[in-house]
Amino acid sequence: LASVGYEKTCVLFNVGALASQIASEQNLDNDEGLKTAAKFYQLASGAFAHIKDTVLSALNQQPSLDISPETVGTLSQIMLSQAQEVFVLKATADKMKDAIVAKLANQAADYYGDAFKQCQYKENLPK
Repeated sequence: LASVGYEKTCVLFNVGALASQIASEQNLDNDEGLKTAAKFYQLASGAFAHIKDTVLSALNQQPSLDISPETVGTLSQIMLSQAQEVFVLKATADKMKDAIVAKLANQAADYYGDAFKQCQYKENLPK
């Protein structure tokens, strides 16, 4: 084992990846699918955020690109964006007021914008 911190990071990364896969496979045409998708996108976001905010500091080595703070931070933000998008779909399906749907959609757009900005870290890419 390289380190317990590294192994914990890898396990949490896989938890986030699996949660996002489960969320993406939900049927968004019904209430249960929307609720499940939102829950698992939030779980994925939390797993990636926990890696960035807590676990990486325990590593005794430089993280690889896939688990770098920039990468897991971006993944966390994308998952949060997708969860918010599901809330927009749910609000639309529930025929909520247009003003509420607009606020939820605006927040989703902001989250996606933040995720896009985080994707701009080019110094990690090979030349």
